Amino acid sequence: MVKLRCNLPQPRTTSSALRMFLDRGGDPNRLDDIGRSSTTWAVNNNAVNCICLLVERRADLNVADKDGAFPLHYAACQNHLECLRLLLTGDVDPSMSDNNGLMPTRYTRVFNHQGHLTLLLRNGAIDNFQEQAPQNRKSGDSNLFAQMSKKIKKEAANKLGTQLARQLVPVAVATCCTVS
Repeated sequence: MVKLRCNLPQPRTTSSALRMFLDRGGDPNRLDDIGRSSTTWAVNNNAVNCICLLVERRADLNVADKDGAFPLHYAACQNHLECLRLLLTGDVDPSMSDNNGLMPTRYTRVFNHQGHLTLLLRNGAIDNFQEQAPQNRKSGDSNLFAQMSKKIKKEAANKLGTQLARQLVPVAVATCCTVS
């Protein structure tokens, strides 16, 4: 069995590991093997201190992953309001679309994050989503959108949880651990 021994000074936090990595000349725009940036990982983990550090070190906040999702999409989707607020202080386009053509405002509507939607709109985001009532509605279909929204949320949460469970933050691991 391979054991990892941490070489970080106390306290061992993700932000201190990231700071150490950056202080040693590490690239704040480094991508992992699935194309996710340090900023995306920080947003996924709601690591506000890491996002502050990355914004301070001028990390590119407009780096999309293989699905075309930007850190702003993840913040809008995952109910990370402070992350969203920090990202909007940087040079980001609040109306950028992912590979599916979805903007962060669409994710806030699907996941019912009204505070996020308001913040995005105040920062110039375009909201091109309009819920259309189904034509020739059958009995029992009156809540079709709500049922679809619930299914999308569950599938997205399962997919995201699986992806996060399979990945480690490569920057923090590479910086603070040695194999013994």
